[in-house]
Amino acid sequence: MTTKGSHVTSKEIRMDEWLAELQRVSWRSDEGMTSFEISQKLGVSITRVKEMLRAAYRMGRLVVGKSSRPSIDGRHLHVPVYRINKKGGGRK
Repeated sequence: MTTKGSHVTSKEIRMDEWLAELQRVSWRSDEGMTSFEISQKLGVSITRVKEMLRAAYRMGRLVVGKSSRPSIDGRHLHVPVYRINKKGGGRK
């Protein structure tokens, strides 16, 4: 699809839409969400989530942190959590 001289591919549109949706769900939690939690919220595979997180990282839109989550045996583990910055944001 071309609009007023700029070339926009459907892949770029999907990425923008995905980032907007991930930003919407991830900012509901101040600390961010794990890849599994994102996968569950968006209804996509963890593999797809990780691909999109890597792309967001390359774009400088991904904020990575650590959070404590209970494991199946009751211990609390430190796990990576992710949030998406608005355009122009940076990595933290």
